[in-house]
Amino acid sequence: MKARIFFLSASLVWLLTACGGGGGGSANPQDSAIPSSAQTANNISNAAGESLSVGDLILGLAKVEVGAAQTALASTGASTAGACSNSDGSAQITWTDLNGDALRGVGDLITVQYANCAVPQTGSVLTGTIVLKIESASDGALRLTADHGAGLLLVDQKDQTPSHVLGSITISWSDDGMTRQISVNSSSNDDLRLTSKNSEESAGPTYAEHLHAIDIHNALSREHARSNTRLAFKLVSEFLKDTFVVSTPVEMSSYFDTFPDSGEVDIRSSSNALARIKTSYLSDTSKLSYEADTNGDGTSDDSGYASWSDITTGVMWWADELGSQSTFTQGSTQPASSSSFAILKSTVQPVPRRVRIVVASIELNNERAAMKDFSGSIRTSI
Repeated sequence: MKARIFFLSASLVWLLTACGGGGGGSANPQDSAIPSSAQTANNISNAAGESLSVGDLILGLAKVEVGAAQTALASTGASTAGACSNSDGSAQITWTDLNGDALRGVGDLITVQYANCAVPQTGSVLTGTIVLKIESASDGALRLTADHGAGLLLVDQKDQTPSHVLGSITISWSDDGMTRQISVNSSSNDDLRLTSKNSEESAGPTYAEHLHAIDIHNALSREHARSNTRLAFKLVSEFLKDTFVVSTPVEMSSYFDTFPDSGEVDIRSSSNALARIKTSYLSDTSKLSYEADTNGDGTSDDSGYASWSDITTGVMWWADELGSQSTFTQGSTQPASSSSFAILKSTVQPVPRRVRIVVASIELNNERAAMKDFSGSIRTSI
């Protein structure tokens, strides 16, 4: 008999908080403001799934923002239209020459106004404003700060769940023709947060996930057709009531447009519980393997597996064009062993009416079951 422990989807965990604001909003809570809870297999596995989704989302959003900046810098007018993958969406990109030199470059601002704009890189529809400040720009390289103001709305294209991104990040991008690299780091404000509602009821609770010390990096080698991704950040989770440190002891690596065939991601809680994600479960690159030390004694006491396609969009490994020039399709990432190259489709778990948190699962080898939902009831799945 197997118990089913559920991952959280990052896009379902957040909703706009009342105290968001441009350039950082209210002060971030200290880690001590998030009460620690006893680590169970549910909590640490949820943290593992959420961490992967968070990394995927941030990297995808950064690619969108670099693409918007490139469009503005290449344009001759003060305003130009960006591309959306849906016919009824729009993206307006406006350049502001702050230093008055009539040249596009360092110090200038780029404002991107989205209205119901579908963006494959995040698997969502965007509404709201992003302000990009150009820190440096040269042939084949770009550095900018992206400010999401009072909250960029993302509506998940799979289940229409809304979430918001608030605060700012710093993005560095380069392309020398052989290797393309993109790095995402915390801005000087260190204020990025992702918020959403976990209940369909308007009066239901809202939760914010605060991200600190962000260091996410992706490199695409055209010579070797390989993609390498590193994830590192601290996640202070109001929903999971704990702080988690995410690291990549071994970079996730794959051929273009395939799931990773090597790599490892560690997620460690404040009580020293550890979840470890490894690639290629039983030589199947469409799945990841999972093991957990839930009590922090250094010994694994849970293990299992999940499908990559249930947890991430796969943007971390896509060999895509950036931003408005994107040519890739969401969900097109393949297992490395695939010979048919048929598009993978996620298998989404049934979601209780009042609780919208379940989108993927790990099959564990023990018989632990119950998971408490936000309405106070207990759901078991064995």
